[in-house]
Amino acid sequence: MIYKILNPALAILVVTTLIFSNGSANAASINVMYDVNHNTAQYVNSTRPIMGELVVNSTSQLAGKYIDNMTIQIKKVGSPTGTGYFGIFNTDQSIKKQFGTIDVSTIATSFTNYSRTLSSSAPYKLQIGDRIGFKYTVPSGNSYPNVMRDTDGKFDGASSFQVEYKSGWANYTTRDMYMILTVTQPTLTATAVSPTQINLSWTAPLNATSFKIEQSLNGGSTWSAIVADTGLAETNYYVTGLVPNTQYTFKVTMRDAGGDTNIVSQTATATTSQVSSIIQFFTNIFRINDNNGNQTRFDIDNSGNVGIGTTSPAAKLDVNGHIRLAGNLTSTTANQFTITDPGVAICIGSC
Repeated sequence: MIYKILNPALAILVVTTLIFSNGSANAASINVMYDVNHNTAQYVNSTRPIMGELVVNSTSQLAGKYIDNMTIQIKKVGSPTGTGYFGIFNTDQSIKKQFGTIDVSTIATSFTNYSRTLSSSAPYKLQIGDRIGFKYTVPSGNSYPNVMRDTDGKFDGASSFQVEYKSGWANYTTRDMYMILTVTQPTLTATAVSPTQINLSWTAPLNATSFKIEQSLNGGSTWSAIVADTGLAETNYYVTGLVPNTQYTFKVTMRDAGGDTNIVSQTATATTSQVSSIIQFFTNIFRINDNNGNQTRFDIDNSGNVGIGTTSPAAKLDVNGHIRLAGNLTSTTANQFTITDPGVAICIGSC
């Protein structure tokens, strides 16, 4: 299904391009967490199998946000073996959502960023109680992965902080993980197909149930919604009723059952073409504008009245301006003519 809107009105996004030294990265992504302060590290093995960032409550910057890429900083000490897991962990230490694994023997001996990524078509929505981090359960003695953390703990205060599992879960409210969490930013294409229409199409994850579409007339400095909720998961939109020879910028926000999400598309810009004359067809009107689309020259309303130089014809022919006749003027009502302005001189015949 394609949506249309007439007379669209004229809303903010920070995008980061991330490049990581290991693993895959999003070429265009939106930051959800970006804590790259590195103070001290901590070993992870069978006695401390999980380190992570806890989503504490609804005020957390992480709660309700979608992510599809996670990055942590690790180095190996000694010669550890086995598999490490990147993901979301439950209270019972089980893996709630796995982002990827790593053969710990391949970890560098100096601290290095390692990333693991979900499919961009199925990002994960963070929930209260989620522990985002790294798990390694092999008894390793003096050989283990060492995971970096931020002991300044300034990312999100008491709403998100570092936790680890030993004999039980320990909370460190003044610490955070060294962690980058992002979500892939959808692409958006805007194509001008006529002087008054631009077609939009975009990519979207499977989680999307509908979209909000916004428009800017000043290159993205200010925004307003064309439609707050499309109501369907279709990824096409036709914007009509635009002004010729005008630049428009658009962006699309993914919506789910909870409303607007943190997944906002890249912006896309298109300029409508200019024509020598513009004809507009509406439900109850036929109109011809000038080449800038600002002045109506000819108008037929739904009652059949014709206006020349006016958009509100009050008679079958309503002219706002001078009339010049080079032929006969004929009346079908007993050759009667009405002059509404007695001060106007009229000459009929040879003058």
